[in-house]
Amino acid sequence: MIERTGDIWLAKEEAILIPINLGVKADGKLIMGAGLAKQASDKYPGLALEWGKIQARDKDAESILHTKNFGKTLIGYPTKPWVHGPSQGVMRIVSGQLTDPKAYHQGWQCPYGPYTSWCKVGILRLILSNLESLAHLLRVLKIESVALPRLGCGLAGLDWERDVKPWLVDTLDDRFVVYHKA
Repeated sequence: MIERTGDIWLAKEEAILIPINLGVKADGKLIMGAGLAKQASDKYPGLALEWGKIQARDKDAESILHTKNFGKTLIGYPTKPWVHGPSQGVMRIVSGQLTDPKAYHQGWQCPYGPYTSWCKVGILRLILSNLESLAHLLRVLKIESVALPRLGCGLAGLDWERDVKPWLVDTLDDRFVVYHKA
């Protein structure tokens, strides 16, 4: 893994990995309302709808999305789960098990209601669990280099040095260039 300071949109790598939520809005678009996901949606009109259609097929899937339809390979990488639950409380599905939201982040309350995954901080388990799928995707697509941000460390709320980097430093090889702003 290589770390670099700079603008990920100017990266020379073959693909850009974009942290995403797993929710789909009523209009069929993937929720891409903030951060790098919002930048990607603005930069590539049609991306949110394309990925929304894929994700809508299986709302409980925690899988990687990708496309080559916009001139560069874009990889949507889940960093926050889709939220399910009745209006009186939020439940999340993590590896097929319902979990208590209060145990997740000291009772943090989502101000937007129970169906909003973008309110939850990133889940390291979700980030790490998809690394094998990502490696497989890169082999299938014959991608030699990927630019990615510090996964889960922007709007998702994880700390790069403490929470994420220690898990990735020995896992990601030099095909992966982690970008961060100065």
